[in-house]
Amino acid sequence: VAASEIVSVMVMKALLDVAKYDPTHIEYTKQLIRNTSLTSYEPKLLSSLLSRLYEILSHPDAKSPDYLLPLVVTAYPDIKPWQVRSALFSIRGRENPGDIVDDHTLKTMASNDAVVLYSYLSMLMESSYAARMDENLILEWCNMSVSNTFQHEKSDDQLRNFMKVAKCDNLSHGQYFRDLSFLIDASAKINDSSLTLDLAEEIISNVQNQNDSTIIQKTINHLVNLGIECVKDGIHYEDVQFDDDCNIRKVLILLNKISSFQQSICQCPILISRVLIKLLNGCEHVDNNTEVNLLRLMADIVSPRDCLKAMSRWPPCDRLSTQSIIPILRKCLCRGPEYVQDGEDEISAALHRVRTLRLDGNARQRDSTFKVRRSDMTIWEQMKQGVATMDK
Repeated sequence: VAASEIVSVMVMKALLDVAKYDPTHIEYTKQLIRNTSLTSYEPKLLSSLLSRLYEILSHPDAKSPDYLLPLVVTAYPDIKPWQVRSALFSIRGRENPGDIVDDHTLKTMASNDAVVLYSYLSMLMESSYAARMDENLILEWCNMSVSNTFQHEKSDDQLRNFMKVAKCDNLSHGQYFRDLSFLIDASAKINDSSLTLDLAEEIISNVQNQNDSTIIQKTINHLVNLGIECVKDGIHYEDVQFDDDCNIRKVLILLNKISSFQQSICQCPILISRVLIKLLNGCEHVDNNTEVNLLRLMADIVSPRDCLKAMSRWPPCDRLSTQSIIPILRKCLCRGPEYVQDGEDEISAALHRVRTLRLDGNARQRDSTFKVRRSDMTIWEQMKQGVATMDK
């Protein structure tokens, strides 16, 4: 067990060579050969299992739950996943230090070996909470779940396994280690736009992630790629204006959320106006109506300042008709006061002055009403109400 903890292949080989002369080891090895359906692990079986791990994993029925693989699973953590990987690689005469299997390694593995490894990991995840909390094991299992390298196409079981970890609304997701950065990459890999949006929202809602420019930039990149895919088929403003299930609306809403917290907590905020320009550039090979409709959606959803900056820095905006642009500008100006923060983000000085005058007028009206009400009270009533004033 200690040798497996420090991933010492040489020590493991030396110990197994010594175990060959141990009567207990010999007896349990014979038992494994005679009974291939054992599922209950005992520590006395450890040396016998390790010495026969090569034969167990190379057997034609290795991935079957009726063979000895469940016994290898129940031996965790005495038998580590790196030992299973090493045994699988040694079947083909190759050495493997026991690192997790990534995309490159999967391409070099024999299909049957990869299937056996995936079956082992899946059984392990079902039976061990410690394995579900192991970052490397989860990444390896999820990566294999979204890969079709070792199978011609992903099975439903593979996708279900991935969703157990990835979906935030899944009851079992709290039982798994979750690397949101990896999961959003994997969701894009399998072209699941709904999952990508859900993970993006989860990422930007997490306070710890909000000041991590790396994961926020990655999230923005996925949102932009998804938004560009949305505009390729054209946008009909009337169809998506109030459709909360529309992906392009969700993309703009999430980008606006990023813009709001980036301005408040980040020293070097990501300029969302530049991101919006990338979305507009995605309309390059689509008709002009899509460009105008995207601008109208931006004016409805994102910060007016970000929308106006994007319009001013997007060269094709100059060729759009005045009839199309005026309603968009009017919408931005009307929504401007909603985004005022102590007058710092006001986009229209005139609207700001009107808003201030209205607030001042309401305050004066409240004060005058209070004075009239107070003048009707006697000095004792004013003192009782706590509103009396005394000249000193």
